[in-house]
Amino acid sequence: MTDEIKIDPPLNTIRGLVQDVVEHMDTLAQQIRDKEGSMAVRPSDIRTLQHIVRRPRTLNDLSEAQGISRQAAHSSVQRLLEKGLIEFDFVEGSKRDKVARMSKLGHELRTKHSRSFMAAEERIAEIIGREKLEDLRATLEKIAREF
Repeated sequence: MTDEIKIDPPLNTIRGLVQDVVEHMDTLAQQIRDKEGSMAVRPSDIRTLQHIVRRPRTLNDLSEAQGISRQAAHSSVQRLLEKGLIEFDFVEGSKRDKVARMSKLGHELRTKHSRSFMAAEERIAEIIGREKLEDLRATLEKIAREF
């Protein structure tokens, strides 16, 4: 009697599916930004910006949130600082720890790039319909809030 043991996890895990969709959305958004002639920003730096825009974060917070080394997070932050897209403030009550936050230019770039993210959402609406898109948004918001 030989029972087959499955070693590989299934490819349709929620984590894997979300990652696949994010990759497709990022590719479409990048294509739109390229057509608009936007400031060149690495995809990894865009992910760093996406974390910072939700709330200011320390370097450790950024590395943990993205699952990257502190050194990689530092490199990304340095590139964003050099482009003027983020700024640092001291953590309240600390003279040593700093948090990265979006600069005025960073917010302007985010507003400009929001069109590319909206286009990616429109593509999803074409695939699943507007009502299901809004259901998906509501479901993801609930998971993000309560997880």
